[in-house]
Amino acid sequence: MKQQKTYYHIAPVEAIETIKIEGVRCGADKHIYLLTELEAELAPFDITVRIADLLAVSQLGLAEYVLIEIDAKGITSQIKPDLVGESTAAQQKRIRQNLIKPDYIINTM
Repeated sequence: MKQQKTYYHIAPVEAIETIKIEGVRCGADKHIYLLTELEAELAPFDITVRIADLLAVSQLGLAEYVLIEIDAKGITSQIKPDLVGESTAAQQKRIRQNLIKPDYIINTM
């Protein structure tokens, strides 16, 4: 199995400056949620969707968001599947980790 080099995290636009300084922090449930891919093909519809666009609205209630690209070296805990029922569940992961340090933020989009 190929080793994942980067992951993606969805954040509110207003949080980006804090994240750049302090890193990505876990939520109240002690997890950080990640994506393995930016896009997914939805079978049997034969369409490609931007995963973050779907999740930002449906799970997070965000009209606008920032996507944070994270170096996998900053993940120090076990990466587990997120327990969701969306068609993009295979690309959704979670880690039980308090912080991903800002040194591991590759890019913000």
